[in-house]
Amino acid sequence: DTLAHKHVYSLLEDQSGQLWVGFSVGLQKLDLATGRFVEGWKTTGRLPREHYAIVRCVQEDRSGGIWFGTDHGLYRLAEGNVRRFVKQDGLTADEIEAIFETPSGKIWALTGDEICQFDGTQFLPFGLTSHFARLWLRRILHDREGEYWVGTFFGGLSRLKERNLVTLTTRDGLCHDDVWSISE
Repeated sequence: DTLAHKHVYSLLEDQSGQLWVGFSVGLQKLDLATGRFVEGWKTTGRLPREHYAIVRCVQEDRSGGIWFGTDHGLYRLAEGNVRRFVKQDGLTADEIEAIFETPSGKIWALTGDEICQFDGTQFLPFGLTSHFARLWLRRILHDREGEYWVGTFFGGLSRLKERNLVTLTTRDGLCHDDVWSISE
């Protein structure tokens, strides 16, 4: 009935009106009709005790699957089953900062240094590591004009259009180079 932990890292309202809440100890679902929390996924028993699995981001895909990114991989919860994706599945790192579904229905995951695209079986790097090698990717936004914006840790804001990158920093008038969120 109560929150699993007082530190909330991510939120998602799904297509059916349920609220998903990400913590350092897992993911819970709030049934808005009853006002009660139900278990979605817990860290306990899934990772070595010394590891946390902070649920940093949550995204629902078109088929109703719930994707959530942690410090120890990307997970997809669908029809009661959980699948974990890690470096061996094509991600460039196990730490997931953000998840995004493109207008065409592709799932993208942001690791610290790359955008990885899900092909239905595994993840494939987008091929931007050389640009983002010294940065840490944090957030992504798809704007009304079809361009993608990527917020970074002290590297400014990058615009991706047709695989070309333009980066804006404080030198270009950005108020700070550490970008934690992006909205339109």
